[in-house]
Amino acid sequence: MILVHNKIGGIFLKKYIIWIFILLFFLPAPCFGSESHYRLMINAKLQTTKHPLLEREEQVHLALEDGLILLEGDYTIHLNTQDRSVTVVTEGGYSYFAEGHFFGVVQNKLVQLPSPPFFEEGVLYLPASACARLTGSYLIKSKSYLQFFKWKQ
Repeated sequence: MILVHNKIGGIFLKKYIIWIFILLFFLPAPCFGSESHYRLMINAKLQTTKHPLLEREEQVHLALEDGLILLEGDYTIHLNTQDRSVTVVTEGGYSYFAEGHFFGVVQNKLVQLPSPPFFEEGVLYLPASACARLTGSYLIKSKSYLQFFKWKQ
């Protein structure tokens, strides 16, 4: 029995495996936000959120659904799956956010966002500061907490 080793095929196979490893583990990383170490507090009370807080582009993002806890009164959410945007209609006006855009509309005013909204696993994430403006809250970001304050008038 004679074993013949093809040196060229062995090198090709090694390069192929290395490329698969790179594609599987390194390329998807920038596409997703990483889970944040921050905790959400509203009026000095720790809140449990349905979705994790995520960090992306040095900003903490909050799921829109969790941020709407602070909204008072009736509101309606319109999700547009074609352009991947959401409109929130409240008594105070409307707000509009589109995935990947640094500008949005918050309570009828065009605002620049510190980082663009994004969808992850079907959930829209907004920068925490945008959630604060949307809900009329004050935001204080400490080393480990996102603290939203909302005073009743």
